[in-house]
Amino acid sequence: MQIRTRILGWVFGLAMAPGLSAQLSGGYSINSALPTGGTNFAGFVEATTALAASGVNGPVLFTVAASSAPYAGFSIVTPIPGASPVNNIVFMAPVRAVISGPAAGYTQTIHLGSNAVGPALGPRHLRFENLEITGAPAGAAVMISGGSDITIRNCRAHTSGSGIYIMQSTNCVVEDCEVDNVGGTPGTPGGLAYVGGITSFFNSHNCTIRRNRVHDSATCGIFCRCGSQCEHAAQ
Repeated sequence: MQIRTRILGWVFGLAMAPGLSAQLSGGYSINSALPTGGTNFAGFVEATTALAASGVNGPVLFTVAASSAPYAGFSIVTPIPGASPVNNIVFMAPVRAVISGPAAGYTQTIHLGSNAVGPALGPRHLRFENLEITGAPAGAAVMISGGSDITIRNCRAHTSGSGIYIMQSTNCVVEDCEVDNVGGTPGTPGGLAYVGGITSFFNSHNCTIRRNRVHDSATCGIFCRCGSQCEHAAQ
């Protein structure tokens, strides 16, 4: 009995050791007022780092707390292990939370994918709701590059090089968003053609842009290439 107790204790310690994280599943919080630990992450950078390192084995919901200071911009470069139509990943703020400033290594505030141009290289099965995304003077507020099944819903993207830019991606949705005070500079790997408020371009397919309000855009309001659909024009 004594030997068995020691073995179990050793196994438990090994499972909880740093760097041997379990796959994520269920509910978590993003709250900068609390340290990263347990089911809380202090920011999007910490949460997305955990996703990339550990993957998921069930649906995941991050409930984002509004903060007195903006959360830092972030990137998800590659597909998240385990993500699927069933095991989708949602970032949702009950009260609108602000994300500001370029993600490390990129010019965009939220960068989903890499700087390489190619389909199916970026993340999949993500949804972002009720976020305010800003503060990228040389790039888009949101860039989706080579992603699939990504939804941006009820968000505001503003005061950046451009708004929401989708390239070489499939089955993405931008709906019920406001995009304003943006220019014509999406940043790498985007192009300068047809950029502005919301863009679905460069081999993007089956993407839907609907019920959005775009104003004070220096160039295009909303642009959809063939294979995507826009249900409402810019204002």
